[in-house]
Amino acid sequence: MILSAQENQHPSPVALSGGVIISLITPRHVSPTVAGDIVSEQVQRLHHIEGVTGFLIKAREPNGVRLNNQDVSFLLRAVKEKLARGKLLIADLGFLTSDTAQNAAGWTHAGANALMTTLNIQAVETADISQIAGIVEQTHLLERMRLPVILNETRREFRRFDAYKRNLQHAVAKADNVVGVFFGYDDRTSAYDENYYAIKAMDRPVACFTGSETALFHNLNTGADGVVSKLAFIAPHEVVALFRASRSARFFDAQVMHNKLSPLVELVGNRPPPEREAVFYAIAKRRGLLGSTEPDGEDLQLDPATIRRIDETLEAVALIPID
Repeated sequence: MILSAQENQHPSPVALSGGVIISLITPRHVSPTVAGDIVSEQVQRLHHIEGVTGFLIKAREPNGVRLNNQDVSFLLRAVKEKLARGKLLIADLGFLTSDTAQNAAGWTHAGANALMTTLNIQAVETADISQIAGIVEQTHLLERMRLPVILNETRREFRRFDAYKRNLQHAVAKADNVVGVFFGYDDRTSAYDENYYAIKAMDRPVACFTGSETALFHNLNTGADGVVSKLAFIAPHEVVALFRASRSARFFDAQVMHNKLSPLVELVGNRPPPEREAVFYAIAKRRGLLGSTEPDGEDLQLDPATIRRIDETLEAVALIPID
């Protein structure tokens, strides 16, 4: 069972892993009140799925859309009211700064029982950890947080840097409330493996989460502890089934589910962030997860051929309905 902040300020990595955390898509072009109602409905439809262990609310989307602190707090409260006991609610702070660290206190009060953040450091290739700008200050900011923290490692330019991996290891070693690392869009399996084993070589247990769509099958079958995924938002039953089959060594079942998801993964993968997010948004609308199914500004970012391909792919894949 996943413990709340009141029951345990520092739940173990085991408590934070073992399932699928759904990255929610916040509806746009609506008021905060309407957005709160829609996100609450999303959670009501998704949290009963066995294998879904929690939800992530992001303050900033990859397409640049950013929610202000008040809106994030409003959404956290709306979700918390509908969330089943034992489910995890994570607030993604974005880059770790003194300002975002201060936001963490308010978001904790609003209902978050874990935080995600990205180290805000320079990409300096050096063996001397003291030369990495800001790592000591960043670690101090992490230590000040009252909730368990998952570090978000998504920046492509840092994936192969030994210095950056040492920073992750330093932060994990010094801040005992860091309980996990999320490897976001790491589609290169060799890079993921390298980062995964660097974290697993630490002296204390740390959960490793995967968020890649194209490398999900590989990452799950080489040891990922959990999934944090937008793919799980649009195909929750299938991603949970893939996770469970992989974790229980049912390789054939995992491969069958991987093959089913492949056309959908191909549809969203290998696109620049704004277009990728627009595809996710369009699929979510077609699945009835964003209130209205009518086209809006997000759909206009996509050309007619892509829209047609989305519709054809959803018909061919035949995803399990979301009740």
